[in-house]
Amino acid sequence: MMQNIRSRRGDTIIEVLLALTIFTAAIMGVMYVMSNSIGVSQRSLEITQTRTQIDNQIELLRHIHNIALVSSGRSNSGLYVAARPRMSGDSNILKTWKSITAADNLIPPNRLPAFNSVDSVQKCTPETVFSSSSGRGLSISNGDVANRAFFIDPVTGEIKKFVGNSRAPSTFARIAQSASGSQSEMIWIFAVKGSVDKATTNSSIMITNYYDFHIRACWQSPVGGEIQRLGTIVRLYEPAQR
Repeated sequence: MMQNIRSRRGDTIIEVLLALTIFTAAIMGVMYVMSNSIGVSQRSLEITQTRTQIDNQIELLRHIHNIALVSSGRSNSGLYVAARPRMSGDSNILKTWKSITAADNLIPPNRLPAFNSVDSVQKCTPETVFSSSSGRGLSISNGDVANRAFFIDPVTGEIKKFVGNSRAPSTFARIAQSASGSQSEMIWIFAVKGSVDKATTNSSIMITNYYDFHIRACWQSPVGGEIQRLGTIVRLYEPAQR
């Protein structure tokens, strides 16, 4: 009888606590993996969305560049496609291109801020993103550089100054639309002029100038709060007029 009672006894408190500890650890591990997966997916989505916004700025730059060349009579079928006739709005786009490449809008190569100046210490806001060192021993002030940053309004095609038309991103970097007009949520462009000597593409065009457009974006991810950065460079050539 006593032997039957012993065989039916329950688990001890130690065994119960050990089982609960193992179960809790397993649940916590699953929750961590799920949380981490959600974070990775969120950041991937933010990067994809921001890349789309950057690509949009690239296409607008190329559109302005190509129409400006056609309008100025400096396009050539060997380098640019200029099959369509000139249109009434082309002169305005030519003015836009000239505004983008005006000397007071260009950044000298040795004054271009290093993109890694947007780090985990700073916040990705219009007030802090340009207050940094160029990495070349030159002090870059906010006013000196920020006033040359711009973006292209995807609705109107207008070139807008970053200063006064920007704000911190709500989620990812983008050009946001509102009733008051387009606002840059931390996407900006720097234009840098360069030159190529004695370089030809064919017998009728001499490449003399080019412009490197540094398109940059940053945002503070809602997941983890880390600063995220994306950037690319687009080079557009300006053939000399024959």
